[in-house]
Amino acid sequence: MSLPFRVTGLRRTAYEAAYVTTSTTKLDFIPLLKRFFNLLLSKLSINLNNTFKHS
Repeated sequence: MSLPFRVTGLRRTAYEAAYVTTSTTKLDFIPLLKRFFNLLLSKLSINLNNTFKHS
């Protein structure tokens, strides 16, 4: 009884996710990407600095 409802719910969330991704413009997406890469780079540089200090 709950199985078909679960499938339709999953399908609806997939549609919503697709709608959100298509509705968000590239201008909204680029700053998020930049922030993510900056975070990644800072973590990498911190790890590299720590390894160089310890050696």
